[in-house]
Amino acid sequence: MSTFEDFQKFCINYYNDCLKYRIPKFSEHAEYCAVMVETRVFHPKFITFILRKTYSHLPDNWSAIIFTGIDNFNYMSDIAKQIHPNIKVISLNKNLNSSCEYNDLCYDYNFWDKIEAKKCLIFQTDSILLKNGIENFLIYDCVGAPWTEKITTKNVGTGGFVIRNIELTKKSLKTLTEKQIRERLNLNHFTRGKYLLEDAFFSETIYLLGGKMPDEQTALNFSIEEIFNPHAIATHRIYLQHANWNNFLANAFKKYSNFQ
Repeated sequence: MSTFEDFQKFCINYYNDCLKYRIPKFSEHAEYCAVMVETRVFHPKFITFILRKTYSHLPDNWSAIIFTGIDNFNYMSDIAKQIHPNIKVISLNKNLNSSCEYNDLCYDYNFWDKIEAKKCLIFQTDSILLKNGIENFLIYDCVGAPWTEKITTKNVGTGGFVIRNIELTKKSLKTLTEKQIRERLNLNHFTRGKYLLEDAFFSETIYLLGGKMPDEQTALNFSIEEIFNPHAIATHRIYLQHANWNNFLANAFKKYSNFQ
């Protein structure tokens, strides 16, 4: 099985190409916002590729935020400035040292309150937007890849590459408790640290609050995670799930890259 380090090395091979990618005309404030949370320091060519690749397939009417830790704020700020001056870099004033701490962050109302947009795309460092078409999914209030086993009522919304309605996300934290959702879904095993996995929580709460959710096939067209779909517009952790991930990505980069 391949590793995250294998994925990083693979992406670095495309660094020179990514410098030629089209970058959207980001606004400081927009209806839609691309959000990355990353408090670690990676090879600058890798993080530059991940950011530029995903940004290159976004429309112009977006904003972008990178949330950093204490140790990598200056590092990420320098990278962001080289991509576009309107990318906002915000320090969390702490480092996230585990997936449990990231999960805890997603239960923090103040974190979501910093995202001044109607909807956001959360994309983690091991995810990639492969091609244009994200605008076709903006009608939904929560869309991410489906789970292989039945986890939530709609069973879509894995959190590594996900669109969420900000107001419904914040309302979820004000009106529904993690314990309520964990007991409703009988998911005492599906936790990260002390809380239910955040993507399962928001998938269910946004549904219960009346948010518009896609069916599983539509979610599968949005992102690849546990289930492979060659037509998806994005991937998350593909190196863990699919033996030929590098050939698939190489072909996608060749076919769909948006150059200036």
